[in-house]
Amino acid sequence: MSIQPHTLEEITPNYKVFLFDIWGVLHNGIHALPGAIEIVDSLQDQGKLVLAVSNSMRDSVFLSNHFKSMGIKIAPEFIFSSGDTCREYLNEHGGTIFQIGTDYGGDLLQGLDIEVVDSIEKAQSIILTTYIYDIENLGKYDDLLKQAVKRDLLALCPNPDIMAMHGDKYHYCPGAIAKRYEDMDGRTIYFGKPYKPIFESAYRHACDLIPGLQKSDVIMFGDTLETDIRGANEMGFDSALMLTGIVGKTLNLKDDAANLAGIIELDEFHKFPPNWILVGF
Repeated sequence: MSIQPHTLEEITPNYKVFLFDIWGVLHNGIHALPGAIEIVDSLQDQGKLVLAVSNSMRDSVFLSNHFKSMGIKIAPEFIFSSGDTCREYLNEHGGTIFQIGTDYGGDLLQGLDIEVVDSIEKAQSIILTTYIYDIENLGKYDDLLKQAVKRDLLALCPNPDIMAMHGDKYHYCPGAIAKRYEDMDGRTIYFGKPYKPIFESAYRHACDLIPGLQKSDVIMFGDTLETDIRGANEMGFDSALMLTGIVGKTLNLKDDAANLAGIIELDEFHKFPPNWILVGF
């Protein structure tokens, strides 16, 4: 089986709505990735609808400002984050919650009708907000997780990603801790990709702006098969795998497609096949 990379020139005419993952596709957490600023500007100039769909715990306003600092122009109303989805859930369900990890950015739990408690014994649920740079430290929260399992507490995971890029490094995300909790038989609810609510929110917004829009008019660009491509496939959207992030790291890709054939060996590639593959913009 031969794998050939595609170009944006092949893709662009086929779609009206372009959904972009953020980390590993548009930027690396510090600066815009090559071509990202230009492609967003170009699509918008062509009258295409550009939306960002992210597993970030930050809200759309923060993310838009972060984009702006890198030269990427996407307004808050065109950004859909797992953090916003999680906050909607917390506002609806309330209760007491124990936080495992740091309150990344300080805004996830602010202004909500909840009580953040200082011990698992007082909590009705737990929320996982951990970012870990060292695999040896993945077990640092195991004692707390075991206490939560013993009390049968529901764990909220506002970022289902296992890993994400930050600059030239990669760190473990809350999804990695949620997986450990599930392996201990803990109950977990995830917010963000690949789950449908975040995609449905983005699609509803697009339908409001483009009368008669069909799912076949929408494409998702992402760097992970398990979240971005799987989520798009299950929504009925087309998808483009960007080799600028997680999968590219797995294949040890640099600036060319020398190891592109290695995709065939990834189980996830066959479970969640993309319609298109791009080495970069």
